[in-house]
Amino acid sequence: MIRANNKYSRLCIVATLACLSAPLLAIERQTLFPVEKDGKWGYIDSGGKVVINFQFNDAAPFSEGLAVVKKGDYFGYIDMKGRFILPPKYLGALAFKEGLAWTESGSSQPGFINKLGTVVLSIPGGGWSREFREGLALFHREGAHGDYPGGDTSVGFVNRKGNIILSPRFEAALDFSEGLAAAKLDGKWGFINTKGEWALSPQFTSASSFSEGAACVVFNGKTRYINSKGDKVIEQEYEEGNSFHEGLAAVKMGGKWGCIDKNGKMAIPNKFEEICGFFGGRSGFKQGSLFGYMNASGKVIVEPKYGYAHFYLGDLAGVAIRETGNGSSRGYIDKNGKVVWAPKP
Repeated sequence: MIRANNKYSRLCIVATLACLSAPLLAIERQTLFPVEKDGKWGYIDSGGKVVINFQFNDAAPFSEGLAVVKKGDYFGYIDMKGRFILPPKYLGALAFKEGLAWTESGSSQPGFINKLGTVVLSIPGGGWSREFREGLALFHREGAHGDYPGGDTSVGFVNRKGNIILSPRFEAALDFSEGLAAAKLDGKWGFINTKGEWALSPQFTSASSFSEGAACVVFNGKTRYINSKGDKVIEQEYEEGNSFHEGLAAVKMGGKWGCIDKNGKMAIPNKFEEICGFFGGRSGFKQGSLFGYMNASGKVIVEPKYGYAHFYLGDLAGVAIRETGNGSSRGYIDKNGKVVWAPKP
């Protein structure tokens, strides 16, 4: 939602798809939600009450008690009462994760700040970075090109001391999860450990991060689920698949999506055009051209009527009438489908 320039549009977590598959990053439960009114942004609680007035040019979800907001041309960080903890002076800013946040300003070298605003580390030789996950942050060397996370062997990892733990030698990589990170080399994906050693050699056409003990990978044109040793944890293979979350994973069979449990049993029949992934006991699904929501038993809670459906980040889910679902047109519904903040037509 927060964008400063082309560089940060690749970095920031921006919802651009009508239905998002299970994310690669941990999702933090929200109690306040950014909303837009008359060109300004504020925040509501789960009941739809405005608790931070409309005063910002842009606003992102809270993370570790702070949220990135835009005031004029610059970004800063507010607390849950709407007070600026770090004033709007940054050209670009990411959410705080593991106590640090990546920022860029005109007066100092880009780097990670703590919650006092002190730059505590930067990337040796320049470049930009993502958030910290499991003590390591993925970084992209200065001057590299291509789509996120990289178009050449330019991706590495840095630790909280600013030391490069894994030199930039990967074509692309995902954040560490459950001790491993998916990384791409010579056109194939594998998994590395925190020492940079290949736990699973590059052999997959694509790969997701590990989640709940399994990773979704594509091998020889088929999607399978593997453990950290590379063994199949479910014998069945699929046309497509998403990560496990809350014990279920969306898979595609016969051109339709359903959900399996960790034993590979079909928990929700494959009859949907899309299934977004379960968070807070709810998942968006697509039938025809519209999205609704169901519970973990497959019972429809919200009939399909939206062009865009996001995860439940707490008690509310973001929805939009149109498929693009850009932030300013988005509204929110509760877990029963009641409209808490009406989406714009």
